[in-house]
Amino acid sequence: MMKIAWLTENYPPSKGGMAQSCDRLVTQFRNRGHHVDLLHFTHRKPPFKTEAQVRGTYTALPKTNDMAHGLQLALNYVEHHLSPSDWDCLLVFGGLLPITAAPIYSKLWNTPMFICLRGNDFDLSLFNVKRRSALYDAITQSRGVFAVSHDKVRRVRTLFPEATVAYTPNGIDTEDWYKLQSEVHFAEQWRTGQIAENKKVIGIFGFLKEKKGVLFFLKALIKSGVQDRILLLFSGEQEEGIIAFLEQHHINYITLPFLDRIELIKYYLACDWVAIPSFYEGMPNVMLEAGALGKPVLATAIDGMKDVLEQHRTGLLFRPMDESDCAQCIYQITTMSSEQQQHMGNALAKEIKDHYSAEKEIDNYLCLLQELLPEPNNQL
Repeated sequence: MMKIAWLTENYPPSKGGMAQSCDRLVTQFRNRGHHVDLLHFTHRKPPFKTEAQVRGTYTALPKTNDMAHGLQLALNYVEHHLSPSDWDCLLVFGGLLPITAAPIYSKLWNTPMFICLRGNDFDLSLFNVKRRSALYDAITQSRGVFAVSHDKVRRVRTLFPEATVAYTPNGIDTEDWYKLQSEVHFAEQWRTGQIAENKKVIGIFGFLKEKKGVLFFLKALIKSGVQDRILLLFSGEQEEGIIAFLEQHHINYITLPFLDRIELIKYYLACDWVAIPSFYEGMPNVMLEAGALGKPVLATAIDGMKDVLEQHRTGLLFRPMDESDCAQCIYQITTMSSEQQQHMGNALAKEIKDHYSAEKEIDNYLCLLQELLPEPNNQL
């Protein structure tokens, strides 16, 4: 059994895919019998309070305007109220504060450090002068690096030849993620009330910001020439300008507020396709969630989407930043029969069940930890 210190900015009640992934992984580690002390930088809970949890603890740490001050306060609290000497490793999961703090904390606590590289923490930090040095420090001082896509594994190995990197894709607990008959009925009724028979519903879920490629996708939709045969279903916050563009170009759309992932199931089921047109990405939970429900995915051929999706078998992929290629994929969706679409969705559901389960996800993490942690701490 390991004792793990888990340092993150992404954990409930924070929203979004990173928080979901963090929660899922912590739960999986604890379910395997390991003790996880979660150290969460957050402004959503009062700081400096440690709560007992099953097989671990939760400690809220402050996010302050003065980052250095906040990290020093966090260090003092942990060293005087927790037991860093008991930890077998420090696992760093996302966010500027954890990545900045972890190399110092790891040395002071004499605790080997592992870093998880998901999406923005790596992609944007490479070209952000303020963040890059913290990222470089964290990777070079890590005992091991967990990377969520083969693209990220390749880039880390190229930039940091000495780093030990493992491919650790996201997973989904398919036994806990399934459709109820009531949700199927809701989806059928929703479609009956919202769309004409010849329209296809394409869902875009999550925080609809620039890096998610939403405006790019809308321009490709116009270029496809079939925008009158598409209804877009958005769920999540939209950046300014998205709605104005939709209205200006007379694109058919429906918007929903940000919904809990369980509430989204009935809307996934109402879609014919789910689109993920991100310019760069990790491995989106949305892709695994929609795919596990049997919905095919249209996505950019990058990162985790390229790892999971196979062209014309489990989804459609278009070249990054290629509007015409994306437009062609949208056109294909409108010409595809319901049988072809369902066959593709079923193939994706099987792919996810076979290769991207939550069990396989945690196995990937434990494999590298077992290999790199010294005896006797690697009794996994």
